[in-house]
Amino acid sequence: MKKIAAILICFFCTLSPLCAQYELSGYLYGDGEPLINAYIYIDEIKEGLITDDKGYYKIQLGEKGEYTFNLSYVGFTAEKVRVNVTKATQRKNFYLQEDDKELEELVVTGQGVQQRLSMPTLGVEKLSIGEIRKIPAFMGEVDVIKSIQLLPGVQSTSEGSSAFSVRGGAPDQNLILLDGATIYNASHLMGFFSVFNNDIVENATL
Repeated sequence: MKKIAAILICFFCTLSPLCAQYELSGYLYGDGEPLINAYIYIDEIKEGLITDDKGYYKIQLGEKGEYTFNLSYVGFTAEKVRVNVTKATQRKNFYLQEDDKELEELVVTGQGVQQRLSMPTLGVEKLSIGEIRKIPAFMGEVDVIKSIQLLPGVQSTSEGSSAFSVRGGAPDQNLILLDGATIYNASHLMGFFSVFNNDIVENATL
């Protein structure tokens, strides 16, 4: 008897509009083209889905009524659309507008060779961290001191060492400054590496 009652309940439930499932489907377009893998999120049921390779979507809704569809796709303006679902099977196409964002003005400044030659201070060489990173590094580690050793007039005192002499001077005659502070010992690990952290160095001036 209980089985018969359960079957009757399920039978009447399928006939009742209160138990019916509502399906919404359609396409999502952007500037006339279907948007592939676009994201659609419905606030009321807290579910989301993505469109297929043809821009098509299909979702099952529990009951009829108004639903809020949040549409988003990279390069297009996100939209929030209210849809009134009244039929068991309903079609609805969505459209997004391309997001025309303009970047702010970007000014790139640099110091050219002619500008360095026209400077009143002669014999000054300046290396940016970008130039230093292009130089082949010992053991793959970029080193400011090793980069300075490659400049004209600079010579390494020994192979692999961070000590250097400038235009015939001695290594102990070099004045090394870091943001104006004197560095008395600029190397470590038996002189193979300098003490400078290359991730925070912006440039080096000789």
